[in-house]
Amino acid sequence: MPVHWFYSNEEIDKAFPTGINGFEAPPAYHPTTIMGRPLPVDTLVGSFILKGKKEHYGKENTHYHVGMPAGENTLNAYCARTLLQTYAQDKSYALDSFLNNYIKLVVEDNHPDAYAESYHHTFFRNLKDGVRPIECGVQTPSTASAGGLITVGPLAVLELLRNKSV
Repeated sequence: MPVHWFYSNEEIDKAFPTGINGFEAPPAYHPTTIMGRPLPVDTLVGSFILKGKKEHYGKENTHYHVGMPAGENTLNAYCARTLLQTYAQDKSYALDSFLNNYIKLVVEDNHPDAYAESYHHTFFRNLKDGVRPIECGVQTPSTASAGGLITVGPLAVLELLRNKSV
């Protein structure tokens, strides 16, 4: 989390001159963040999602995960945890159940992250506009990022284990 979207070893070395030897909080300065971009007028940030986090946007070089303590998980990790909890509750993958729990996680702001990738923004924009949850997800330019794929691995392993015939 503290080196999320640092694009070179030099940037990491500059932010962590003594190295990274354990869990680290995000540094105050991020060399390539998009958090400095102004939010659109109709933003969901601060009102529908990421409540209390709008103040971190529009400031140059603000770290994506500003304010998170060392060792804390990102929103995407919370999504993976939500998937695992839902799977354990339902004893299998139940899309409607997971969608409800995902919506609750993000809308009720049950995570400490100040950043949500574009696929979250798009999903919740559609949800707020009245689109049925099952139809809210769409492909964005960064959908295939590691963040967008964080729940695929655990779900694949769970399904393999559940369907194992041994």
